[in-house]
Formats: sequence, C-alpha cells, structure tokens
Amino acid sequence: MGFVSTLIDLSQGILFVESPCCKERLQITLESNVYEDAIEDIELYGQRYEVYSYDNETNAWFSEAIGRTCSLLRYSSFNQDFMLKKIKGAATCRDMKNKLNFANEAQFLLVSEESVCDLNRRLSSDVQKGISGKAMVQVSASRFRPNLVVSGGRPYAEDGWRYIRIGNKHFSVSSNNLLYGMIEQISYY
Repeated sequence: MGFVSTLIDLSQGILFVESPCCKERLQITLESNVYEDAIEDIELYGQRYEVYSYDNETNAWFSEAIGRTCSLLRYSSFNQDFMLKKIKGAATCRDMKNKLNFANEAQFLLVSEESVCDLNRRLSSDVQKGISGKAMVQVSASRFRPNLVVSGGRPYAEDGWRYIRIGNKHFSVSSNNLLYGMIEQISYY
C-alpha cells in the first residue's frame, strides 16, 4: 500500500487512486449511498463492523496494485458517539468508546526519532553478533506509518506517555505499542 497514491477531488466527490503496478488510474465515488446494496458484516480484531463492499472492478484494481487478492471495504464511523473529554480544563480529542475506523488502532500514530535510532543500533548489534543472518537493514520512522514524529527525548519515552500537548491542544494516549504497525517497504525503482 506504500506505493498507492491518492487524490481527493471534493468538487467532483471522487477519490482518485494510482499505483505503478496498474495501467489505469482508479476513480472511486465518495457518495456513500452508492454502496448501500453491498452491506456486509465483518469481524476484525474481535469487533463487528457493518461495511460497504466495493465492486469486482475496484477489488481487482487493488489486488493488482498490492500483488495479492484483496477487497476494498468502506466503514463509516459518522454514526458513532464521539465525545470531547476535558483534561485539566483543556479539550482533548478522543473517541471514548474506542470505535475508530479499523485502519489504525488510533487516529494519531506517534514515534520518536530516538526510538527509531535505538532500534537501528540494536539491529546493527544483532547483525554484528551473528544473531541475525541477514544483512543490516536501516529502519526509518516511516516504517511505522506515523503521522507524528517527535524528537528530543530518550528512546521509548513515548511508551510511558499518557497525554501529549501540541500547542494548546491536549491528546490522551490510547496505546503504547506501535511495533505491530511496522510495514515492509519495497521499492519499484
């Protein structure tokens, strides 16, 4: 999925999707009522979701783009109850019932540069000690798919954080385990 690029045209209500593995650019309408006849119930990570399934052409495009058979499903969380929690007088954006879209465990994924550097140091040490038979691989922060990368602390300091503040906004931390989200990046170039 790292090489699938997207562009949303709100004026047309279309999501454009491209991949170097596909000849054609895919167009997906953003209107939810188009898929009302294709409702499915799925279970993911122990939770049940009602999702809309896309047509065979869309699923074939994504299967070609990522190199394995898959289906594109759409989950709309707009009916979910989202609450605003107060922390010492400051508003915090958090879904109190943990009902997020199933793409990620949280709305924001955070990793520190120091943690990634320490991981690379440990990987290098394992290679030098002969623990790993593979050649040294440098891991970048992007392998964890974060939308926030911080610096200036000790390695893994973020694992103990309960809240973070960005400007005057406070966010509570819902999970401290980002390693499961590490993705394998490949290059077509």
